[in-house]
Amino acid sequence: MYPSDSGLYFPTLASIHYTDLLYDFVELPAAVTDLLHTSPVQRLRSLHQGGAIVLGNPALNYTHFEHPVG
Repeated sequence: MYPSDSGLYFPTLASIHYTDLLYDFVELPAAVTDLLHTSPVQRLRSLHQGGAIVLGNPALNYTHFEHPVG
């Protein structure tokens, strides 16, 4: 779901395909794709799993978004 100029959401019809190291080829259905594009789920990108440790070592940048998705 992408927000339009009027504030309404329109569902996408596309699914996401990606290659995973463990499961090889993975396809996410359109319903999951729409869920990933909502504001509450996108907000998880700014919440870090390690807290302040990312300030000392930027290589340890795991967010709450990456954790449930991947």
